[in-house]
Amino acid sequence: MSGAISTIEARELARHPERMQPAIREAEEIARLAALMHRWEELDQAVKILIERKQMVVEWWDNNVQSMHIRTSAQAPGTLPMLEAEEILGINHRRISSYRRALVDVDSHAAALIEKLRRGADPPERDQPSQRSTPRRDGPDYWPTPHSLIEAMVMNVLPMLPPNTMVWEPAAGDGRLASAIAETGRGVAVSDLVPVDPDEPPRDYLKVTPPAPCFVITNPPFNLADAFIARGAELMSQGLIRGFVLLLRLDHLGAGSRVDALNAASWEVHCNWRPRWIDGTNGSPRWSFVWVAWGLGRRQPPLYLRAEGGTEDDRDPIRAEERPNGQASGARADGEAHGLFDMADDGDRGDAADDWDAAIAAGGPH
Repeated sequence: MSGAISTIEARELARHPERMQPAIREAEEIARLAALMHRWEELDQAVKILIERKQMVVEWWDNNVQSMHIRTSAQAPGTLPMLEAEEILGINHRRISSYRRALVDVDSHAAALIEKLRRGADPPERDQPSQRSTPRRDGPDYWPTPHSLIEAMVMNVLPMLPPNTMVWEPAAGDGRLASAIAETGRGVAVSDLVPVDPDEPPRDYLKVTPPAPCFVITNPPFNLADAFIARGAELMSQGLIRGFVLLLRLDHLGAGSRVDALNAASWEVHCNWRPRWIDGTNGSPRWSFVWVAWGLGRRQPPLYLRAEGGTEDDRDPIRAEERPNGQASGARADGEAHGLFDMADDGDRGDAADDWDAAIAAGGPH
């Protein structure tokens, strides 16, 4: 993951100072994603590259910018005024001063960055009663998907997938999302880091390699949304999945760090209501949600759904026939959700199932 950024040499950045700030941001983002995905060797490499780029910025500044402590007439020929240098770099002098202070002890700075990123990758549990109501926890960040959000996906997103494409639900929880997909007639593979079925081995979506092409559809853990997006993009780029659809909280679309990933998405289906996630609670739900799809071809305008009648999660989203640019799938409602390596679709996917079983027999992804 971090191999690509290491190909940008320091000498190249020195010749193009306008690229230094984007290069630093890129290294910061790669380091953050490596930490979220628990790829510690790549985190170390990304931090090393980040520090090298900070050093290059400081060195360029010292060699090319007029000092505030020397009279203008005594400045070295060819040096730039501070404001002009800031505009070229896109970095202000205060930030560069902070780089300079941190780089006095490079090893300590690197250790502090790595420790901070590791802590951010494993935040403390936030679901204490004083902070938010919680359902009974059966696994890490376990929040079963509300019925209305599942219906919105099944009626509006699922029909847009290529016919006969198998679906993988890698954060299956109690299986309700996978079962709804299976009822449309599609073959579905299910897995989870903490499977409900004690006979199913745990499977970490961030590490497992799918042995057969498929389309990922899941409600990811809220605290791993970025890691799930990064993993989906990685698997797509390797040709291991055809695309992926994630349920995201609406405010997640407002994060600047996600702009590039969201611009790469094909479609968004906005659920303009606030579903109730915890059965039996009386509080007012706080959040709306959106299904975001990658790998459905050229980007399409977003679709906005309303829910009508009933309570927060006893409402019907807009129906598929009311959705522009698409028809209901017409799939037979005789599918079945299967275990991760037990995929079947009336025998049509026998070869794929054999591939997955063979991968396990050969000591494949775990």
